[in-house]
Amino acid sequence: MVAIEDRTRRLLALAPGDPMDVRTFSGLSRRLLTELAAQDVDVLPRATRLLRPSDVLTAPNWRGFARGQLRGRRAPRIDPDWYWSRAGYERFTQRVLRVASASEASAVLQVGTHVGAHRLGLPTYCITDATVTQAVAADSFSVSRGRSRTVAEAIEVQREVFHGCRVVLVLSEWAAASVRDDYGVPTERVVVVGAGTNVPPGATPVPAGDRDRRILFVGLDWEQKGGPLVLDALRIVRRRVPDAELTVVGCTPDVHEEGVRVVGRLDPRDPATPGTLADLYGRARAFTIAPAFDAFPNVLLEAAARGSVLVSTDRGSRGEVVRDGVTGLLAPHGDPGALADRLVAVLTDDDLATRLSTNARELVVTRMTWPVVAGRVLSALGWRTETSS
Repeated sequence: MVAIEDRTRRLLALAPGDPMDVRTFSGLSRRLLTELAAQDVDVLPRATRLLRPSDVLTAPNWRGFARGQLRGRRAPRIDPDWYWSRAGYERFTQRVLRVASASEASAVLQVGTHVGAHRLGLPTYCITDATVTQAVAADSFSVSRGRSRTVAEAIEVQREVFHGCRVVLVLSEWAAASVRDDYGVPTERVVVVGAGTNVPPGATPVPAGDRDRRILFVGLDWEQKGGPLVLDALRIVRRRVPDAELTVVGCTPDVHEEGVRVVGRLDPRDPATPGTLADLYGRARAFTIAPAFDAFPNVLLEAAARGSVLVSTDRGSRGEVVRDGVTGLLAPHGDPGALADRLVAVLTDDDLATRLSTNARELVVTRMTWPVVAGRVLSALGWRTETSS
C-alpha cells in the first residue's frame, strides 16, 4: 500500500446524514472523524442522503402511513423501495458528484455504503458495521421492508461500493466474514478496525464485587435490543436474588413492576449525557442487552470501560467483546433461563464478577478507544502516524 504524503492528508468524509452529528451512525461518524482531525487529518465532512423538498412526494412510506405503521426499523418513514433501490443509489450518487469536488481531498472515506463515492476518481474507502446481507438475514433495518427486487438491488449496490474501495474497513470479524464470503472482496482488502467507547474509561472504577445487585440495560429500542427477553430473565433472577434490580435507559417501555426502574431517553446532544451514562455504568454491577441483531453495540464497550460485568447472548459480533468466561458471559439467544443463570452468577460471585470486569476493561482501554481505532484507520489508508497500531 502506497502512503500518501502528510501534506495531502485531506479526507472527504461522507455519511448519509451530517457526518459530524452525534446521531449519525450512533455517533460513530463524529467520534472517528474528530479523532482523525486530532491526528492531523484535514476532514471535509459531507452528507450524502439528505432529502430535498422535491423528494417530499416520492420519499415517504405512504403504504406505512396507510397502515399506521411508522415506528422503528420495521416501519420506516422513508419508503425502502425508494431509498434502497438502485434508482435511489444512483439518485444520491449523482447529487454527491455534483457537490463534492474531487480537487478538495486526497481520499474519500464513506461511513456506510450509501453512494458510489469511488466515482469521484479518488482513492476510496468505506467503513461499516454490517452488510445488507446480514441485515436481511436477520430481518432487521428498513431494507428488509422493501420488495424482493429492492433487496436484491441493495445487495448488488453494496457489492459495487465494496469493490470500488481500495480497502473496506469493518468494525468486527463477523462483518469482515460477510464482506469476504458474500461479496467476494479479497481478504487483503478487508481490515477490521473495531470501534471506540463513547464513554471515556475514566479513573479506576469501583470493583464489581463492591457494587449493588443492579443490572443496567441501555438501548433506544426496547424490542430491538432484546428488552422483553431481559425482562423475562430478570423475573427468574429475582426469584433467586430478591434484591436484584433492572435499570432501563434510552427507551420507555410500558413496564411497571417491582425491581424495574425506567430512566428513559438521554439526548446525545446534551453535554451532560456522557457524564450521566458514565455514572449509571459506574454503579451497575452487571450490564445486559439481548438483541437478535445488533451489528456492533457500542454500549458493551461503554459498560466495560466503567467496570460493569458484561452479560449477553451469542449473536452477531458480541462474542468479540463479550468473550465468554473471559470478559463476560454469553447465553444462547432466546433462552431467558440461561440468561438468568449468568446474571445470577455475576450478581452473587464476587470473584467471578471482578475477574470478568477487570479483563473487559483492559480489553477496551488497550484496544477499543477512538485514538487507537483512528490509528488503525490511518494505517489502512497508508497515512502513517505514531499512534497507528
